[in-house]
Amino acid sequence: MKKHTRNKWLIIVVFITCGLLFILQRGLYRTLESRNARFVSPIYLDITMIRLQRLHKLQGDSIIMGSSITERLMASPATAVLGVPSSSFTAGLRLLDGTRQFPTGTTYILEINNLFNGIYHPVIQDAQKWDFRMFRNSAHFSIAAKPTNLLLSFVYSLQNGAPVTTATDAFDTPTQPTEDISNADLPSPQELREWQDILHGIRQIRKLGGRICLVHFPTRNPHEFDHAYTKACKLAGFLNLPVLNYNTQEWRERLIFTDSRHLKSQAESTHRFRETMARDAKACAR
Repeated sequence: MKKHTRNKWLIIVVFITCGLLFILQRGLYRTLESRNARFVSPIYLDITMIRLQRLHKLQGDSIIMGSSITERLMASPATAVLGVPSSSFTAGLRLLDGTRQFPTGTTYILEINNLFNGIYHPVIQDAQKWDFRMFRNSAHFSIAAKPTNLLLSFVYSLQNGAPVTTATDAFDTPTQPTEDISNADLPSPQELREWQDILHGIRQIRKLGGRICLVHFPTRNPHEFDHAYTKACKLAGFLNLPVLNYNTQEWRERLIFTDSRHLKSQAESTHRFRETMARDAKACAR
């Protein structure tokens, strides 16, 4: 066989192989998507970026916003969740801009624990790249469709059997009372200057017709975020916002943690906590 003939057949084989791999990749992606399987990755940041590529699909009449502590709650058809590692809700607002707008009357539930952390800019920068938005629904070029991520997601779905359906019922407890912040000190002029991004974000939510509630998430270490909680109460008193405090022994005993801060995302108790928080926040949000 002549050399140019061998090269021709080699090219044909390569094209056919690539085509079959593309078909397999697309089929695997669509299968996982149709089963509502969880897309995972060996790279933690990739897991965050997979969720952020699906912001336009978020729905519900409330949205919980904050850091990776919030991110662990996962979204449901009734309650949207937007967490950005090491960031406050202001990072989520920046990502939502031009991607997804919630209707007037939506309840915005803002995590207190990392309220004053600002923004983790590498995530924002990656989410602003042209290919991130262009390929967010692609079965071939989205972050979820990376070969390693896709294969790991498939193996994960086999190990865990049928996809876990997130519980949509709240814990059967009386509505969580709002924290009494009437005795909280008002913020100093210097603090108000330092909190300009937070104040701007709250004004932005109100312009969208949103209702706001601040929430202190439970952690294994009850005093880990005391400083942030004290500052949040000052802010809430200044803006006349309600505060819900779930950082109590009762809630620590009900929930499953993976470390000192983060809840186990697939646990039913975590899903029920998300719906409890949404229920309570809707009742008192302003």
